[in-house]
Order: sequence, then C-alpha cells, then structure tokens
Amino acid sequence: MDNRSNIHNGLSLSGLLLRAICDPRSKGIWKSRAPNKCKFFLWLALHDRCWTVDRRRRHGLQDTDACALCHTEPETINHLLITCSFSREVWLMALSAIGCQHLTPSATPSSIADWWTTSRKQMDKAARKTFDALVVLICWSVWLERNARTFDNRTKTSQQLAHGIAEEAAVWVRATYSSLQVFAQQFGYRFGRESVLCNKPVQKMWLPYMGHFL
Repeated sequence: MDNRSNIHNGLSLSGLLLRAICDPRSKGIWKSRAPNKCKFFLWLALHDRCWTVDRRRRHGLQDTDACALCHTEPETINHLLITCSFSREVWLMALSAIGCQHLTPSATPSSIADWWTTSRKQMDKAARKTFDALVVLICWSVWLERNARTFDNRTKTSQQLAHGIAEEAAVWVRATYSSLQVFAQQFGYRFGRESVLCNKPVQKMWLPYMGHFL
C-alpha cells in the first residue's frame, strides 16, 4: 500500500513539473534571471494556486475577502499583483525608473500572464531581460508585503516598498542576476566590473508621474 502511495505521489510530482516546464504561459518565468523560489511563486500565481483571501473564502476558511493592500476589492491573485491601487503605484514607480511607465498595469481586470505577454511585446528584445526579471521581483515583493500585513501587522508605504525592491534588485545583481543592474542604478546603486555592490547610499529620485520624492 505504501509503495502504491509513493508511486502515485511520484507521478503527481512528475506531472506538476512537466506542466510547469511545458506550459506556454510560464515560458517567460523560467527564462527570467531571478531566484528559483521567486519564479516558482510566480508560476503558482499564474495558475491561481496562491492562498489569497479570495481563495481562503471560497474554501470556507474566512468570511471576508478584502485585499490586504487596498482594503476595497476582493483579494484575487491578479488583483493583488497588478490591478490593486497600491500595487499599481509600486509598478509605476518601478517602471518609471527604466522609462517604461507606459506599461504600468491598468485598473481594468486582467490576468498577470496576459498583461506580461502584451507588455513585453512592446519592448526591444534586448530590454526584455530586465523587464522579465523586474516583473518577477515586483510580484514577489508585493506578495511579501501582503504577507507582512496579514500575518505580522507590518506595513510599508508604496514608496518604501519601491525602495525595498531597488535594494533587493541590487542584492540580486550581486548574486549574478545582472539583468536588474540598470534598474538598481536608477536608485543610486553602483556596481563594479564584476557587479559587486558598492557602499553608496541610495539617492532620492524625482518621479514627476507620482508628484513626490521616492
């Protein structure tokens, strides 16, 4: 009986991995220059496998489904990551740093996969590596902020989160994920020839689209 169970579990895992690799929606994820745990999270998000408030409510685990970030809309994974008003502020600040503010997700309901695919087609092929890595990083960071608010009662403003994303991008660059170097440099980080982070404080950057300093 145990052997049958082990075989079943092994086949289930193999099937999951096969879908993860072959799913055309996931192509951009696995090619992006980002840590594997962040890419796997985004793969789960694309397949609606994250335990958002909306999903917990559907399973009878809680009564309300308000988004932990904006407190106004149901917290689906697509809302949380791209259409939430708080998340869109973060996207605008981050994308403005690389001159792509026009790609900021709109408030119109959309899936992460559709927005990502449409947006990257508007970019030069050489710029897509930076964009893809940044998408993974921002989604991961927004999810961590959601968890901090939900479980630890800790809250950041959109400006603070944008700075946190830049700081994490600099760490990724130091760990050889060089695609984000251009983005991190816009927040004052400087790197040597081997992408070693220099001890330089982050400089304030004016974003006219938001009307305030970061």
